[in-house]
Amino acid sequence: TAIELSPPQFQAYLVRGHLFRQRGELEQAVSDYREALRRDPRQVMAHFHLGLTYYDLERFDEAVAVYERGLPFAENDPGFLINLGNAYKKKGEPERAIRYYLQAIQADPGHALAHYNRAATSEAIGDDTQALKSFKVFLDLAGSEPDFEVLAGVAKQKIESLDTH
Repeated sequence: TAIELSPPQFQAYLVRGHLFRQRGELEQAVSDYREALRRDPRQVMAHFHLGLTYYDLERFDEAVAVYERGLPFAENDPGFLINLGNAYKKKGEPERAIRYYLQAIQADPGHALAHYNRAATSEAIGDDTQALKSFKVFLDLAGSEPDFEVLAGVAKQKIESLDTH
């Protein structure tokens, strides 16, 4: 069934985009997020969710472009920067990904996921020293947080593996 909008303003398109996204109708979500940005190009949440939707569609070039356009409005939001880094990593540009993970860490030094992503990407490019340091910082920050249980297990294995080199 169709989802009707009233009134047809930025917020309505953003909300409907979320509904389409939840229903798995990603192309419809893209359309609404794009319309939301057409109506107000400064809206960080529209950039964020459009980039995320492109990422889920494996359209990484478009995800990067949307995040880059939204950067001036994101005010060093760590989640935004991490998502941009993730899109660059998927595009095969790990050094650029690390640059955005570092910006996220500068914006919020306690953001555990930024440290984890930096660690995993550093390891992927062969920078084992940095990977080891970042995995350890991640573990310190993650503590016993249930949301990080799986990543903490991976980080512990990585630390054991990298420590033996």
